[in-house]
This record gives sequence, structure tokens and C-alpha cells, in this order.
Amino acid sequence: MTNQTNEGLTFLLQNNREKLIFGVLKKMTLNQSHPSYDDFVQEARLTFSAAYDHYPKSIEANEQSFMVYAYQRVYWRLLDLINRQSNQQAHLEPTGDDSVDITDSIIDLTLQTQDTIAEKLFTEQLFKTLYDLCSNVEQHYLVDCYIRHKSVTEIAASHHVSRQTAYNWRNNVGKKALLVIAQMNQE
Repeated sequence: MTNQTNEGLTFLLQNNREKLIFGVLKKMTLNQSHPSYDDFVQEARLTFSAAYDHYPKSIEANEQSFMVYAYQRVYWRLLDLINRQSNQQAHLEPTGDDSVDITDSIIDLTLQTQDTIAEKLFTEQLFKTLYDLCSNVEQHYLVDCYIRHKSVTEIAASHHVSRQTAYNWRNNVGKKALLVIAQMNQE
């Protein structure tokens, strides 16, 4: 393991940043009952470390931006791994009388995966467009809520504002999200 990789992992483990990893897993509906859960956690940590190594700007000066970047890298890496697993399962040859049931299951899984991918792509595009439209405080709210999965109370406390202010941010972001969704549906 290189020194940079160690720095990336050390950075991940400080200040409760590992919540990002579990946020990605939660978004992908991967929980501890999944047979490859531990593998996904380790892969996510390594991907975060690689993102740390390859981030083009100063991380200390742009930590918020880096966390969004790292979230995307981890998300896409895990999505790629899941797709590979699905493809490997699809190439298994069914045998015996169970062949129809297995084939139907693979088709169902593939259709569900395609729907999930389309939904996730829409969500990512919505997030990026919405993030660009928001003010600085609304961007912080959006990242805290969407990526870090903080409650309104936690967001208010971390930004040293009242809960009502955090609720106002939420309402403003929600209004902008509705406009972005309406615009995306027209296209």
C-alpha cells in the first residue's frame, strides 16, 4: 500500500467521513444481509482512497467538493461491480427442470437492474443540476441531506443555525427540485 493510499484511508476514517461509504451502500439498498456486503465496503474504502489520490484540487480547501467527487466515484464503482455480478449470473447456464425458473429469475433481475440504473441516473442528473442552481448554504444542506444522510436537526447543529433556518433551506431546495424535475420531464 502506498503512502498516498494510507493518507486517503486515514482521511476517510477521520471526522466520521466513513458515513459517506455507508450512505452509498444504503442508497444502493445493499445491507449487511447481502452476501458480498463486506466486499463492497472494502471496495468502497479503496475507491475513496483512490479518489483522494486523484483529486485535482487541494482537498483541505475544497473538502465539500471532494466529498461529492468521492461519493460519485464510490457510487459508480459499486454500481459497476453489481452490474458485473449480474452479467456473470446471466451467463450461468441453467440445467434440468429448473431451467425455466432460473431463466425467468435472471430476466426479472436484469429488468429490475435496468430500472434501478435508469432511476439512479435520473437521480444523479437531478442532484447535479439542482446542486448548480442552489446557493452556497443550500448546497451545504443538499450535500448534508443527500450524501451524508443527516437529519434537519443535525444539519442545523452542524451549521450553527436554528432548525427553522434549516427547514427554510430544505423548502428552498425542494422548490428548486420541483422546477428541475418539471424541466427534465419536458425534455
